[in-house]
Amino acid sequence: MVETYSRRSLTYQTDKLPAISGIAKLLHEMTQDDYYAGLWRSQLPEALLWTSRKVKSEDKESEKCVPSWSWASIRSGGITYDYKDKEFKADIEIASVDIQLSGSNAFGGVLGGKLEVKAVLIPIQTKSKSPDSISFYRIIEFKEKEWTLGNGEIVVDLDPYHYGPNKPTESAIEVKKNVLLFLMFAGTRKPEQYGENPSFLALRYLEEDERGKSIFSRAGIALVNRWSMNVLDRVRAGTKESIVLI
Repeated sequence: MVETYSRRSLTYQTDKLPAISGIAKLLHEMTQDDYYAGLWRSQLPEALLWTSRKVKSEDKESEKCVPSWSWASIRSGGITYDYKDKEFKADIEIASVDIQLSGSNAFGGVLGGKLEVKAVLIPIQTKSKSPDSISFYRIIEFKEKEWTLGNGEIVVDLDPYHYGPNKPTESAIEVKKNVLLFLMFAGTRKPEQYGENPSFLALRYLEEDERGKSIFSRAGIALVNRWSMNVLDRVRAGTKESIVLI
């Protein structure tokens, strides 16, 4: 239902969540599940792994109120969950969720939202001049540093200086000033007749909050072939960082 609804064009971005608030309230009464800006607590973190069908956002500054990790933040083009039917094993730890409502309706519009998580981060470097246009990533070859990025190409740096194959030598957050994006290990999927495939969210570093925690926004989703770079072994050897997504 979310995928179909997300493809509908609305005049105002702020109407997207209020328009389905009645359905959300009904589902909450049936399941007693917590609702966060279009996502259900029982479906986190897998519900974060949606793919945008729109490369570049056309949101007006005044309409950027929905947190970037929610599908409702996409203005047009719609979203999809490409691998929703596959077995998923989460690696992200959800510490807390804080939603700022725009009114008294807990299932209506929002003014923002923070998702605090613990996860392994991999710093990456991109050749794209505009990270704002990123919405989807997929590996193109079994080469260590070649990936697709929309219609362009990025370079993923997994050298020991940033992220060692056995034991990371530095906190990923400590080198954030040297990179444009981060890959956050979300978990693994197990397609039929195949082994585990790691799934990542691509994040963009913003700033630190008053507690010294790094704040990120979602930039896209990264689907990495399990044979590439022994990436699954690397992320499982990594140390989880406590960060905030907005």
